[in-house]
Amino acid sequence: MEYNHPLRYRISSWKQLPQCMSNNDRELRITVTEFRNNFELCGTRISVVHPRFGVLFTEVLGAYGSYVTTMATSNNASTTAFELDTEHILQELRKFGFFIVYKQVDHLPKKMLEYLNTLRGLKFDKLRVLNVWERDKTGEQSFKWYVVGFKSCKHKYWLNNGYSASKKEFTEALLDGTAINISEMNSAKGFNWSWLNFVANIDDVLKDNMGTLAGYPPSNN
Repeated sequence: MEYNHPLRYRISSWKQLPQCMSNNDRELRITVTEFRNNFELCGTRISVVHPRFGVLFTEVLGAYGSYVTTMATSNNASTTAFELDTEHILQELRKFGFFIVYKQVDHLPKKMLEYLNTLRGLKFDKLRVLNVWERDKTGEQSFKWYVVGFKSCKHKYWLNNGYSASKKEFTEALLDGTAINISEMNSAKGFNWSWLNFVANIDDVLKDNMGTLAGYPPSNN
């Protein structure tokens, strides 16, 4: 049944989904599970579950590992074959009575925004968590993730959030100045990047946080 006054939610991270309740049935729940540091599967799983009917919807975002089918790219790297975008995920959740607006980055701390503004001044236009892979002598593949800023005109494959770069590709990007490893920068130590589960346009992040960057509190609208 639908309720007279529908519950509506506004979230800034997928991790907040379990706090949202369905307007169709109170036994419907959303679960969010993080898979990390596994050779077989890494990513974020979003599921709608019901105690009687089981799993009704699920999607794994940013999936990579031996269980995930990938497509080869022209530079011999790989990218995941398909992934639902934010709007389609929200539509699937709405099907089961979860009325959710997802606005990701409008409450970031001023120091982080000042840092992103510096990156923009250095001509980096995108920001993401990038999984980097390499093979050992036995051929086994391992992954490590980094927060990176990059110039999208030089790294078009990186615009796909499911894309994983080889260690060689990543190193070359750092050396030629088309990417920066934020994870290793002392000036960015202590920043919380848990909101960064997508490829962010730095200009858009700064615009969404304009009040904070100017020294005023962010809007609650």
